[in-house]
Amino acid sequence: MISLRAAAISFAFSISCGSLFSNASAQVIQLPTVRTFSYSGPVLVPDSGSAYLGGVNRSAVSSQRRGLSRNFGQANAASGAVVSATIIDLDEMDRQIRRADIQRDAVRRDAQVAKSQE
Repeated sequence: MISLRAAAISFAFSISCGSLFSNASAQVIQLPTVRTFSYSGPVLVPDSGSAYLGGVNRSAVSSQRRGLSRNFGQANAASGAVVSATIIDLDEMDRQIRRADIQRDAVRRDAQVAKSQE
């Protein structure tokens, strides 16, 4: 046997849920479309440069006739792949930093020698 309190809670729940769902409107959710393509092969890319590997173009046209009216639609899509390359030679960077340090020290030394000879 259901108690009076349980029946009241059940009745209140059904009323509140009913009011939530009676005002609901349809919503459209568009999911993303994912298409892939691949490339396999060697590519020559200059330092700090880029190369276009290729791409795919898609196009669709549609028409619809209802009675005396006619509707047209068109969709276009394009995708492509680009590769970029930057060569970072850490040894060369170290050599340049050391060379700059040596030149700076030589300028300071020459300035001190010139100052002491005055």
